Amino acid sequence: MRGGESMKIEELRCPSCGAAINMDTKNQKMIYCPFCGKQFFLDDGSRVYTYNVNINQKYTDEAELERIRAHDREKARKYNEDRRYWIGGIAFFIICISMLLGIGAYEKIVEMHESSVGNIQVGVASSKAVGKNYQGIAVQLQEMGFTNIKIIDLNDAGFFNDDTIESISIGGRSEFYSTDYFAPDSKIVISVH
Repeated sequence: MRGGESMKIEELRCPSCGAAINMDTKNQKMIYCPFCGKQFFLDDGSRVYTYNVNINQKYTDEAELERIRAHDREKARKYNEDRRYWIGGIAFFIICISMLLGIGAYEKIVEMHESSVGNIQVGVASSKAVGKNYQGIAVQLQEMGFTNIKIIDLNDAGFFNDDTIESISIGGRSEFYSTDYFAPDSKIVISVH
């Protein structure tokens, strides 16, 4: 030992695998681990380390976040735009259907009005009249203003004549509703058992 110098003995271990390394490291800055082959530097205290610190990292991260936010805003805008188109299309479709139904309903109202002018509403459906006593139905139709009522006796009941309606037709129609209109002089044919 030279005067005043102290000797420092340390065990040298590989920082990668932890194996004890026994070799002369004097004047060497870099060595290889004989066990794992990893290269590492020896620090004799004179080495100066320089760390690159990205002072712009905060701004880089914020810029990336802003790009992500802008992308998300664009996706939301596109979604809202697409949704507006769909809603607009559906609304347009509903309006068109409503208009068509409205026109159809209007035409039906006009048709009903035109058919009712000077005509008489039947007041009884054909399905409700069948099986009833013909005299009550005939009187009801006469009271409503129908003038051309013809009764046909089928003579098929024999001795048990019950005077029930087998069929009824107005103006040639054998099926009609109580809300239908017919001219007062429409031919009404009532077939009776």
